[in-house]
Amino acid sequence: MSRLPEEVDSDSAKNPTATLHSCVMIMQEPKGKRVKKVLLLAVVVALGSGCSLFFNPPEYSYEFINNSSYTVTVTPNGQTSWSTVLLTPGTNVTVIIPEDFIYYVYVDANLVIVDSILAGPGEIVFRDRYWWE
Repeated sequence: MSRLPEEVDSDSAKNPTATLHSCVMIMQEPKGKRVKKVLLLAVVVALGSGCSLFFNPPEYSYEFINNSSYTVTVTPNGQTSWSTVLLTPGTNVTVIIPEDFIYYVYVDANLVIVDSILAGPGEIVFRDRYWWE
């Protein structure tokens, strides 16, 4: 004869269906608690990583390089996270902003162009428009 769990009362011992149901519930209870703990841990980790992204947004670095013989003024075009940059010949200025793109306008466009061939990732290189002269 099999032994019944101690939590099963005498009424359920007379009814085999109730005994089986009680045993199943006793066996499943720890698993349910484990699942709840795992789900709670997953929620805490997800919120923690989301909060770090909210409080520490990523920053992107852009470097303006003036390889021209002219002074170039670079102004943001609609962005407020950075301000106007003045580049004298041969100088570099790094701008760090929270956006993964940068919009700018530069002065002396008749004399200077942006050279995308010489530029690396995150670099904006200015050179003389008529460099062969």
